[in-house]
Amino acid sequence: MKYPDFEGVEFISSMKSDWRVQDKILRYDVVFIVFDSEIGDEMAFALQLAGQARAAGILTLGICCVEDPMASDASQRWQILEQLRSNVDALAIVANANNPSIVSQELEMKLPDSIADECRSIVHALSYIFSHRSYVGIDFEDVREVLSGSSYAAIGAGHAQGANRGVIACNYAIQDLTNKGIDLRGAHGVSVKISGHQASLDDFSDAMEYLESLVLQECRIVAAAYWEDVSVDESLSITILVSGLTRESVATMVDGSAVVVKTAP
Repeated sequence: MKYPDFEGVEFISSMKSDWRVQDKILRYDVVFIVFDSEIGDEMAFALQLAGQARAAGILTLGICCVEDPMASDASQRWQILEQLRSNVDALAIVANANNPSIVSQELEMKLPDSIADECRSIVHALSYIFSHRSYVGIDFEDVREVLSGSSYAAIGAGHAQGANRGVIACNYAIQDLTNKGIDLRGAHGVSVKISGHQASLDDFSDAMEYLESLVLQECRIVAAAYWEDVSVDESLSITILVSGLTRESVATMVDGSAVVVKTAP
């Protein structure tokens, strides 16, 4: 799977079990390890890297692309996922929609790109927080607290323009999660990235107030916001990474009964 370059982010392939990778990842504050159906025999090596990164105090986020032929049956799939989850601070699930009765041929052709986009969104949402100057920022230790605990995670994205765009974009991001079977009331932590053309504190406060009204009181929320005056339009973008999810919370995504639909216009 190929990824574009992000400022402050280096992508390293471990497909050849190059042990020099170990020396590289120990230099960073955050490590993303992407597990997909192509990882094959490299699984043990990737898990070892994850364990070493966590032991060194590095925030370690796994991203797992759940798609056949990762595992031929549900029990084997869950065994793999549980093993991955236990070796990282949080395991973000990215799944395609593979139910032929509800997925059109056109959508099915776009699924590989959709999965890649989800992976990019997760990396971008968190790496942006630490590599860009924000007008509402997040302390690194706050993010670590939200993501730690060896739990499952999932991401939703929304975009909106015009009046009340903060609430509307936030609602679209939540709908994106809902379409994947994720209920915000099952989250113990939420990381939010808000950015857009002439983004304001009003946009930020409106979105956060709306989000806070939907999660459990004990849910920890951290958020960062950025101005993007070079944006080609006047839209506001919100990505919501929910963590602290249980196996039951992500079962719909893993079992393939969810349809990943972008609800934003």
